[in-house]
Amino acid sequence: MTDPGAGGDVVAGRYALVDPIGSGGTGTVWRAWDRQRQQWCAAKVMRQRHSGELLRFAREQSVRLTHPHVASPYAWAADDGTVLIASELVDGGSLHTLVGDYGALDEPTVVVLLDQVLSGLAAVHDAGLVHRDVTPGNVLLRATGDGPLHAMLTDFGLAIGANDARLTGTGMVIGTPGYLPPEVLTGVASPSPQQDVFAVGRLALLLALGQDDPDPRAEAVEDRLARLDDLQLRGAVRAMIEADPTRRPPDASAAARLLAGLPRASRPRTARGDPVTVFDQLPVISGSGPTSSEQPVQPVQPVQPAAPAGPAGPPLRRRAGGPLPAAAAAAALVAVATGVAIALSLGEEPGAAPGRDTITGSASATASSGPTSSATTSPISTSTQPSAIAPGQACGWQEQGDVVDTASGALSCRLQSGAYVWGPSGG
Repeated sequence: MTDPGAGGDVVAGRYALVDPIGSGGTGTVWRAWDRQRQQWCAAKVMRQRHSGELLRFAREQSVRLTHPHVASPYAWAADDGTVLIASELVDGGSLHTLVGDYGALDEPTVVVLLDQVLSGLAAVHDAGLVHRDVTPGNVLLRATGDGPLHAMLTDFGLAIGANDARLTGTGMVIGTPGYLPPEVLTGVASPSPQQDVFAVGRLALLLALGQDDPDPRAEAVEDRLARLDDLQLRGAVRAMIEADPTRRPPDASAAARLLAGLPRASRPRTARGDPVTVFDQLPVISGSGPTSSEQPVQPVQPVQPAAPAGPAGPPLRRRAGGPLPAAAAAAALVAVATGVAIALSLGEEPGAAPGRDTITGSASATASSGPTSSATTSPISTSTQPSAIAPGQACGWQEQGDVVDTASGALSCRLQSGAYVWGPSGG
């Protein structure tokens, strides 16, 4: 059998990275060919390599749930400082994509989606976990065409148990604006299933109204609720987004019971009555490795040990924290997977995940958001001399986030149109 991943970079001799399909707070998600399983998968590859990010990555891979509406990791690998988590490849885009394409959905369609999200979330809560990032972008859809919708909850990078080690400092608020309940915004609330229920209520309003409205005032919220036609659905959503967590359903199962008896759509439709089609949103693979734009995956740039540079020497590439050895990555992943993350002796890590939508409350105004003491900023050099780098020049996927000082200014390696290139830093 021809290897569909031939020509791509291979991690741990098993996962052939073919094309990047998304980017999140802790890494880039690739479509990859799993050579052991002989099937496609979604492979999240770590971008940041300091200890706090490794723990979050390890926590994510430790969530192994088997449920038709949960897309959780099934394997992980560590190879030469790179850590990868493999999950089912879900091809129909996200609820964010769906609402962007079709706008508001009719209420029977909204109820179907709420049923499925709450069903998957109930499995998370039954496992003693709080997801903490239930958002339209983290609910994926299978490409079912004109058929019934099939939603899957994903991205467990922030999932936490009540007794887990804290990975953020007191006062730090991690999550997505608009989907965080009032008690979380204080920065001192302990994780609880009611917080996920609030996010599902906000998700319901987005699906039914076709737009987000972050205005938290009671009258603004009530105005949005009044736009729901079905009184039972209106009451269920109102209960989910109660400002007082003690008045919300205690978990996803209880929230799902509020929807009992509501009409369900056999085929999805918009609020205007138009049919909804869930297409395959993944780019078409041409050949054995190039992305849909016919650009080959850029080869990994080998990282060489940093060489001391004198006053007249060229500037070096820099990154917040150096690569973590594969053995350390593997040890951290195994530790969390077996429930002994505390053994890594991190205590409270003072920063939030870079790239993640993060809000810092008033209680955390002085909290550090930089690397931990074990991951101080240090320059590293690669085989490409910074003086030879120019805007628009190709870079490797492992260099994403690197910054290079050149004569024309600072350049950073970024993902653009399916390829990694150097561009103005911060631009």
